[in-house]
Amino acid sequence: MNETALNRFWELLGWVLALKFEAFEQINILPYGSTVAFVVVLAVSLSQQVVAQSVILFVNRVTPVRFVFTLLIGAVLFAFGYFFLVLSTWLISFAPLTVEARFELVARTLGFSYAPLIFTTVWQAFGTVALGWFTLWVMQRTIGQPSA
Repeated sequence: MNETALNRFWELLGWVLALKFEAFEQINILPYGSTVAFVVVLAVSLSQQVVAQSVILFVNRVTPVRFVFTLLIGAVLFAFGYFFLVLSTWLISFAPLTVEARFELVARTLGFSYAPLIFTTVWQAFGTVALGWFTLWVMQRTIGQPSA
């Protein structure tokens, strides 16, 4: 059976989160590495745009058309940011005394390096809830007590 990056997606993602450099070697060696890197960038974009912005958009009671339009614009801006990062990194590789890198190699490596950002929104939400609970707990036991 031929191994592809798609077959080993979860293993490679775990390696990135564990900071193993082998993940970046494998993403550039295995077939469909570009597809996996694109999926990671898309997942990060959706994680940051849909989860983070949807709360604000719901609170502001925007119409469904404007909601979808705002998320699409956010995803396009995220894609431009990723493309600019890849392009600028690739162009820097042509500077004197540097190693010239292929564009595909830079795009795959940087795309896969976005993997930890998938979980940032989840951890931010968890941290906010935990901090709010702790603040409520402290306030109920200090200021919230009746004065004797």
